[in-house]
Amino acid sequence: MGNDVRMERRRRADSFGAQDRTDADLIAAARAGDALSLTTLFRRHDPKLRSFVHGLMNTSRDLDDVMQDVYLKAFRSLDSYRGEAGIATWLHRIAYNAVVDAGRRRPQHDVHDDEALNREPQKGSLIDEQATARLDASSALAKLSSQQRAALLMIDGHGFSYRDVAAVLGISEGTVGAHLIRGRAAFKSALNGSSSQTSERGASRPPDLKDPQKKESGHD
Repeated sequence: MGNDVRMERRRRADSFGAQDRTDADLIAAARAGDALSLTTLFRRHDPKLRSFVHGLMNTSRDLDDVMQDVYLKAFRSLDSYRGEAGIATWLHRIAYNAVVDAGRRRPQHDVHDDEALNREPQKGSLIDEQATARLDASSALAKLSSQQRAALLMIDGHGFSYRDVAAVLGISEGTVGAHLIRGRAAFKSALNGSSSQTSERGASRPPDLKDPQKKESGHD
């Protein structure tokens, strides 16, 4: 029993220590076979990655499966990471490609959160106004291309740079700018169309692109 207690205390101490280490330190330790460092790295980036993947897929269906695929691919790609881009950017590139692959396997009509869209909000409630705003955002995002959606989510939602998004999408920064401009215009147009159809429910504040699932975002 005493040995078990000491091992648990040591494990907790190691865990707290890992949380204070930089991404570069964690990935170096993970390459050396330290599973705790890899887990800490993934947990650190999970909120923004999950938000990004959810926004790209525009549905919570299969979200956990895709996230599992993201982390499996990241684990298998540890040795290929060379540091040309930040670790957050590297993980977002893996996530984007995983979503694209998943999209090829999904029916083409599955482009929004069906559960949210099939639930008619009730009138007069702040919660229902927020639900309506999320529904409108989901419908608007569904009208964008995957690259427009990625640019909008990463730059407007999470504060990434054009250079980061270019690395994720494998395109030039100028093309990122073009996707962002067109995506913003299409998103705004779709939102305005949704707002005009639901104006009798009362005005609601613009939906927040930062996190459809109410998790913290931001990146190092």
